[in-house]
Amino acid sequence: MRFSLKSSLWTTAAAALLLAAGRVAWNHFAGPVIPISTLRELRSGMSPAEVKSVLGEPVVVYGESHPYSNSWTTWIYERRFNPGWVEVSFNADGNLDSINDESPCPGAFELESAPSVDAAVEQAVP
Repeated sequence: MRFSLKSSLWTTAAAALLLAAGRVAWNHFAGPVIPISTLRELRSGMSPAEVKSVLGEPVVVYGESHPYSNSWTTWIYERRFNPGWVEVSFNADGNLDSINDESPCPGAFELESAPSVDAAVEQAVP
């Protein structure tokens, strides 16, 4: 069996195209709904306007009142054809309280608290 350079190049190009298409499909259908790097921009206590400036408009917004706790609001972010979602919850004061990343392949993500004024002053003053 004899292979020519031309057929080898076509085979290589077809394989590269197939791999690229697979990568795009994976990112769209099974990748994170919101990239971890974007979620890391969020801080506990942010206002809804600040959260929207980072994440954009949520797909679903719902509120719930629980008899044993304060009322809260939850925003859901989804991506079409992606089985995952991200829940962003606000406490009764309207501040960002928690994030639940239910992406098919979520990374390790924890909501960090915004640095306190005291901590910022301590770092600035020698």
